[in-house]
Amino acid sequence: MPSSVMSLFGPLQCILGGFFIMFRKWLPLDVASSRVITGMGLLMALNLLLNQFRLVLGPTLEISFAFIPLAIMGAFYGPIYAGIGAGLCDVIGFVLSPSGFFFPGFTFNAVLAGLIYGFVLFRQGYNLKRILIAKVLTTVLISLFLTPLWLNMMYQSGLFAWARIIRTAVLFPVDLFLLIIIFKMIERSRAVKNMRSQSAH
Repeated sequence: MPSSVMSLFGPLQCILGGFFIMFRKWLPLDVASSRVITGMGLLMALNLLLNQFRLVLGPTLEISFAFIPLAIMGAFYGPIYAGIGAGLCDVIGFVLSPSGFFFPGFTFNAVLAGLIYGFVLFRQGYNLKRILIAKVLTTVLISLFLTPLWLNMMYQSGLFAWARIIRTAVLFPVDLFLLIIIFKMIERSRAVKNMRSQSAH
């Protein structure tokens, strides 16, 4: 191997090591990799399944609860895994059930949603404040800003923004309520599991 190529390994190792140190706090290092792969696979499958049962109200307006697996993904496995998983779900979902033409802006939306849920919920607890922050961020940045922007770029019309504002105003409390209930159930199941493991020792 040429010495010029070999000389690149040192700086490359330093860069990769630096990235690992910077982002290790956002990785589930305390969870076995096999469990991460299994859990991510199940949540991605659930996301794809829920996307198949979304309620389509028009060519640019639909109701879906596929955000729930993404929120759990971010809370369990952190923003890096959740962002990658969300992006893959968007691409795979389009391949399995194509509608219109593929637009990478929506893939970016999915990745951003996974990142937000991960940064806000991962190892931070599932209290009402954290869930509310995550939902407000995803709603404002994605539902009210980015998605109308992408639709305007695709169809050259600003009318979609008003439809999304109405949809978001109606669905926001419903989505928030669902997330609160689901994370409460997760917390209770974990508490019961911990109590059983402690009583067994």
